[in-house]
Amino acid sequence: MRKASAKEIYASCLILLIGIVYLAAQTDALFSIGSTTVKGDMIQLSRNEILSHLRTVLTIILCFSGGILLLKIKTTGWIISQSILLLLLTIASGIFISNITGLNTSGIVLAAGMILLLSAILFLLQKQTRQKFTITKKSYMSVMILFAILAVFYFLLQ
Repeated sequence: MRKASAKEIYASCLILLIGIVYLAAQTDALFSIGSTTVKGDMIQLSRNEILSHLRTVLTIILCFSGGILLLKIKTTGWIISQSILLLLLTIASGIFISNITGLNTSGIVLAAGMILLLSAILFLLQKQTRQKFTITKKSYMSVMILFAILAVFYFLLQ
């Protein structure tokens, strides 16, 4: 049985940590009222609120499944992990670019997070990692398709 290298464990732990943070945020969101309204015995939830919860739940599921499968040296874990890392790097880059007015503490933390995400992506793209996970052109296409679906879900369905 193949064992995960330190770089793969790093990427996996980063994905799992992201899943834990999203899970904590979702748990907090479930206990706050937010944009729900109660009229008599009916609870109304806005479309945006439902999509936001669905995005978060999808991210949590993908983070946990991708991180665990990555530790088990499964190609599916590599595909899911790369897609999530690319999505989060895209989101973080967009936030960083839109708030680049001055270098403050939040900008530094965001830049550090982007470096962590980029290093995990690069670790998973190294030759020995690609060979261990038997990455093919089909795997790259799967990453791009999953990334595109997630990007549409995150950016266009709001």
